[in-house]
Amino acid sequence: MHSIRTKITILTVSAILICSILIGTLSAFTVKSREEQNSQRLLNTICASKLDKINSYLNIIENSVDSISRFVYSSFDTVVLSDANAIGATGSGRSLRKRTRTAAQQEALDAYLQEHLAATREMCRTIAANNPSILGYYYRINPELSNHMKGFWYSRQNNGQFKQLVMTEISEYKPDDFAHVGWYYLPLERGRPSWLDPYENKNLGETVVSYIMPLYKSGTFIGEIGMDISYSTLVNQIKELKILESGYAFLTDRKGKIVYHPQLSHGTLLGDVSEEMKAAGKSSDTRLIRYTNNGVEKEAAWNTLSNGLILFVSAPVSEISAGWRNLSWLTLATAVATVALFIILTLSLVRKITNPLVQLVHASQQISEGNYNIDLNYEGDDEIGILTKSFQQMVNHMRVFISDLNSKAFRDALTGVRNKGAFDIFLMDKDENIRQSDPKDVEDFAVVMFDCNELKTINDTYGHEKGDLYLQNACRTICKVYSHSPVFRIGGDEFVAILQKEDWKKQAELEQQFTQAMADANATAANPWDRVNVAIGTANYNPETDPDMESVFRRADVLMYENKKQMKEANAKWMKQ
Repeated sequence: MHSIRTKITILTVSAILICSILIGTLSAFTVKSREEQNSQRLLNTICASKLDKINSYLNIIENSVDSISRFVYSSFDTVVLSDANAIGATGSGRSLRKRTRTAAQQEALDAYLQEHLAATREMCRTIAANNPSILGYYYRINPELSNHMKGFWYSRQNNGQFKQLVMTEISEYKPDDFAHVGWYYLPLERGRPSWLDPYENKNLGETVVSYIMPLYKSGTFIGEIGMDISYSTLVNQIKELKILESGYAFLTDRKGKIVYHPQLSHGTLLGDVSEEMKAAGKSSDTRLIRYTNNGVEKEAAWNTLSNGLILFVSAPVSEISAGWRNLSWLTLATAVATVALFIILTLSLVRKITNPLVQLVHASQQISEGNYNIDLNYEGDDEIGILTKSFQQMVNHMRVFISDLNSKAFRDALTGVRNKGAFDIFLMDKDENIRQSDPKDVEDFAVVMFDCNELKTINDTYGHEKGDLYLQNACRTICKVYSHSPVFRIGGDEFVAILQKEDWKKQAELEQQFTQAMADANATAANPWDRVNVAIGTANYNPETDPDMESVFRRADVLMYENKKQMKEANAKWMKQ
């Protein structure tokens, strides 16, 4: 005969298996039919996501140059140009008729340009300092305006600081010498802000990507503001893009030449990769193309960056279409896992129901052994939860009641310190520790005995009420000085303190403090019962001679009575005087 648990398990597992098979079959057909759409979305999404990230990086440079150009445009005084006969300067040096300028005019123009460059340099420095991606920045004044005030050029060093470099002498190179002065003439010819394709800057000896803006005011070419970013920084952003298992990203220029590719050489034409790739990148819209390279069928998506370069992302078709096959296996595995999970959950539910009962049984056994520190953590609001909460409340009440009884049983009612019963328990625990431990491992401690002198005299003369006040004052002084050590009242006028750890190390100092505390109290005492007159004796535990606490206690008691005798003799001598 099968149990209810077995019947429920068989029925539920069968239902799960049937549902899993049906859902898995439908899912496989659906995934396969939509795989082509998903592959396009995958590559296009990856391409668009990386495009946005790189464009954000490039936009920072564009915005920086735009901010500086607006500053130049708004602050440049065209009256100075007019006074210097410089209106209409083009910067090309080709078709501009020769303009003559007196020495005074040129000197005034140079002085203005010097102030203008200083203000612009400071703004460039501030912007570049806050943007670690900027490799260099420069402001080249139109040579037709001045041969002396050429501008400035700064390049970031290995330590992150910018160093000023010597400005390139435009007149020393031909306009078609792109490696040296292409950065100057291309934006000038275009007449608009321009991104230059990655090129090796011969002046720096490094491949850079430049964004340069020609500056005009009142029809006059003033100069060019530009910023460089490292080509390697741009390439690293492409390299870090992971597409499936073996996919990759690469860059081309507007003509379809490879700028960066993890497998192909720089300058390779896309048409040389495959016939299908000839049309790739011709449109600025994101598209998808399938091509074959080295016998591997691939798909690629592309889009155009804000600097004119074209970003491609490519991956093998086998990896892209592997999704539906993997999902089919995943569906099957999910079905198996669902069944297994249900079995585990069923067993877990049974345990969840029985575990609180087991806890209650264990708790009742603990209580029967005298342990009331029970914490039941089941907080369900079912019948077992109600039973658990009620049981916990009962245990809490019993624990408070027992604690209150212990407090009353082991506290001295008059002084509030621990009483003789508590001291006897402490002695037994300490003796057990001494017996069961190696003598070298027993923690150092000392026993301090206190005896209140003149208690009988105060009781007989002023009454027991004053005697109680006398004992309370003495106890208060003891507890104040030996505040980090347990203090016990073991008799009518006797107290004990056990010194451990830091108090044990400072026992001599504490004894002096106690003597001084008695003196201070007696100096201001208005009545005999306000005085503190206590004899003291301190004995240290010696593992070689003390087999138990009683031995240390006796030595402390002897020393205390010696101190008591000395105090009486001193008091008698004082009375005679």
